[in-house]
Amino acid sequence: MVKPLSGHANFVEKINFEGEDFEAIFIRAPKILDTKEDIEILSSTHDGTPVAVKSNNIFGTSFHPELTDDLRIHKLFVDMTSNK
Repeated sequence: MVKPLSGHANFVEKINFEGEDFEAIFIRAPKILDTKEDIEILSSTHDGTPVAVKSNNIFGTSFHPELTDDLRIHKLFVDMTSNK
């Protein structure tokens, strides 16, 4: 279930991804309200809102990792597709 993450259309927030800061760019970002047991939360905002999730071969983010120079999330996605 999703709703808008913020009242702002666009914003940047540092999130924790794999134990390190990641500068996430949010554009009209959906907010993940709840998850099922089979959903792995990969990253959350400072208030605990999930913003990167995975379930089996499905991967989703509330932000736009393609707008940064940090390739860790792209690498995770590529690794997911090559490990089938």
